[in-house]
Amino acid sequence: SVVIQQVILNLIVLPMAMGLFIIGLRRSVNAPITATSVFDYFGKAFSLLITMILFYIMVIIGLVLLIVPGIYLMVAYFMAMPLVVEKGLSPWQALEASRKAVSKHWFGFLGFYIVMILIMLVSMLPLGIGLFWTMPMFLIAWGIMYRNMFGCEAKTAA
Repeated sequence: SVVIQQVILNLIVLPMAMGLFIIGLRRSVNAPITATSVFDYFGKAFSLLITMILFYIMVIIGLVLLIVPGIYLMVAYFMAMPLVVEKGLSPWQALEASRKAVSKHWFGFLGFYIVMILIMLVSMLPLGIGLFWTMPMFLIAWGIMYRNMFGCEAKTAA
């Protein structure tokens, strides 16, 4: 029953998280934003869930194989979910495209992860109020990284 709860929760949360990502991506290209964009990706919920499951399986296998491959994959698959919603790739295509693109700048992504986690942790200290500033900053920064690596479909930018 816990597994079913997690699946249902992820079928709701993943599309909304990608809606927030698309808002950050649109902001990075100065495209108009609507609050309802958060709800635009429920049609991709199953693909996002499969992507997440594959992501976890690969990372766990990597962690079992001496930890370093798991850490590598954790960072390398950073752009997989956005590729599913923005480019319409299948889960495996998105994971592979993300791995190939991120691997070229892997240490930069690791640095980005670490800096953003530290900023988010500090912003949570005053009762989470700082997240009002740091969450949009993170989403826009992620959108800029994605845009610079993969470009942006016209329907996303328009």
